[in-house]
Amino acid sequence: FDEPLQATLTMYRVDGALLSPVKTSSNGLITDRVIPGAYFVVGTFKGDEVLEASFQVVENASTRLDLTAQTIFIEHMMVTPVLFESTGLLSRVRIHYTLRNIHTTVEDVRLVLVMHHGEAFLSRIEETTIPFFPETLFEHSFNTLPEDGWVPGTYTFHLEAFVGDFLLEDRVYIGQSREREFIVPAAYVAPPHTNDPNPADSLGLSAYLRWGAVGFSVLFLIGASILFISLKRKT
Repeated sequence: FDEPLQATLTMYRVDGALLSPVKTSSNGLITDRVIPGAYFVVGTFKGDEVLEASFQVVENASTRLDLTAQTIFIEHMMVTPVLFESTGLLSRVRIHYTLRNIHTTVEDVRLVLVMHHGEAFLSRIEETTIPFFPETLFEHSFNTLPEDGWVPGTYTFHLEAFVGDFLLEDRVYIGQSREREFIVPAAYVAPPHTNDPNPADSLGLSAYLRWGAVGFSVLFLIGASILFISLKRKT
């Protein structure tokens, strides 16, 4: 990306449990003279909080921090059980989500679904690729089930997001959703090899999660006690 993000940054000095505002900028850049100590910065863009970070300013030292701001959000997620029409047993789940991009077009956004059963890892599968994701909403859903079938217990799902081919070393990790739990009672577990071509939908469970996909640079030049904060998109 390497484009300036015109976010509003507010920097605070931390004194115990107290936050004292130091400076606010609306162009993604803060330059100021500061004293050594603990600081906290919050960034907002188009009404959304895209960043918060804590850091230390050290006397007579130069420090550079590369942090990540959030400009892509998953605003809604539903995990909906899909039942066999003939038996009422669990066939699979449908995962529905809405993405919102509040900045410029991002290419090759990939979503990877990670599934666990209890503490046991089950799978990590790329489910969705968005070749061009402009400043807009993207709504999508997909069906999934464990490779070896359902067993009673608690399943957890979360989405990981990348830009570029997630199998390559040069991929860029841009965020992770919150985990969503899905409890499977024993009464809803289908016997092995059960198949029904016409599953029916049941009630869904909704969840809210957010992740993001833009970076910025923070540069602190201490000695003359000068602070420089720069916010930009990062590939």
